[in-house]
Amino acid sequence: MMKKLSVLLFAIFMYIGAHAQDVDVRMETRLSFCNTGFKAERLSLAVSGSFNEKWSFNFFQNLNKPIEPGDVLNATDKMFIRYAPDPAWTFQFGKMPLAIGSWEYDAFPIDVYYYTYYIDNYMSPFQIAISGQYNFRNGKDAVQFQFARSPLAEVGDYRMFSYNLMWNGIHGPLHFLYSANVEQFNGGYRCLACLGTKLTLDRFSAYVDLSGARFSNFGSGMIHSATACTRLDWQIIPKLSAFAKFTADRDRDIYEGVKFGGGFEFFPVKGRRDVRIHIQIHRENSNAAHATLASAGAKWNFHIYRKNAEGKK
Repeated sequence: MMKKLSVLLFAIFMYIGAHAQDVDVRMETRLSFCNTGFKAERLSLAVSGSFNEKWSFNFFQNLNKPIEPGDVLNATDKMFIRYAPDPAWTFQFGKMPLAIGSWEYDAFPIDVYYYTYYIDNYMSPFQIAISGQYNFRNGKDAVQFQFARSPLAEVGDYRMFSYNLMWNGIHGPLHFLYSANVEQFNGGYRCLACLGTKLTLDRFSAYVDLSGARFSNFGSGMIHSATACTRLDWQIIPKLSAFAKFTADRDRDIYEGVKFGGGFEFFPVKGRRDVRIHIQIHRENSNAAHATLASAGAKWNFHIYRKNAEGKK
């Protein structure tokens, strides 16, 4: 399987290099030393670019994730094409992030050290989907509708769907990601509302995510599970940042707990964030675990191939 995948990726690169107007091929990795010793946490390959002013593409492959027998795209986070006929409309088809109103969810996995219980256990963030988006206020507001495979579907089951409506809006220092989602699973539906709000002020930023869900097969009541997450970031100097994060989850009678922690991120290359050194510690107090986890490590991106619209490499 890996040999076939390598041949396929090589063929894709050859085609893109010959036909794309601009393209960026890069690899990303994160290695850490944690409670259990050295750990290779992420290794991925990313390809993005455009064929012309209206057509673009995005591809992201996890190289450290096994491919499931019933899901050939299990290790592929992104593989979609985008068509933008004019500044007001954007359409996408392929495997892409689900339209969920959460800043924690919106972050690249390689930049997240620990997740809420909700995302860790109930979300497969990337699914095959088709979406349409309307942009207004010069792109500062956008409304997207997305029809996708359900993140609650079992491996190999492509007959479960999700219906997602999201607003993405920038108003002064505030950036909003709000969504309403209906997700099908074997036995019913989960109705979900997510409110993600981010504040950015010079060297300081903070976000708050709030979400609530109701399961159609779980008794009465408006909300059966709820999640809250907040993260604060402070750029101490251009190369050094500090962060703190708190999460709280309650999922029916299955889980209830909090996680809290923080750390520092150092960017040694001036003016760029391709290299990052981190140290972080966090604790979980829940009915499932009482544990403190710490790690120190590094993330780096290295560009394999670049070509701009003028053909320069």
